[in-house]
Amino acid sequence: MLKKSKLSEIDLELVLSIISSKIKFIPFTEFKQFIDKAKKTSPDPNDIEYFALAFKLELPIWSNDKELTKQSQVKIYSTQELLKKLEKEIIDWSVKLQKKSRKGRFEKLKKNLKH
Repeated sequence: MLKKSKLSEIDLELVLSIISSKIKFIPFTEFKQFIDKAKKTSPDPNDIEYFALAFKLELPIWSNDKELTKQSQVKIYSTQELLKKLEKEIIDWSVKLQKKSRKGRFEKLKKNLKH
């Protein structure tokens, strides 16, 4: 996975941590009412449950199967697209941490100068 992702080991661990922190398992009973709609939408019968869940949660699907992009009701993200979105999220998070860290160092410096 490390080689395929083209990320450093640390970055890959961070991405996997972000992804795993956002995964929630949902019982079939909670999205079965969307199965008929999913059957009409999914270009691949093996992906009907994923489409039903996407309809239920109003979320996109992560897949490299180009066949799935032949419909327009559910957004499909490829791994590459998802990595770009996650990279932006990681950069934004890193910038926030740096600002917070700088603010903390500035406050310490100010406090030390007063004494």
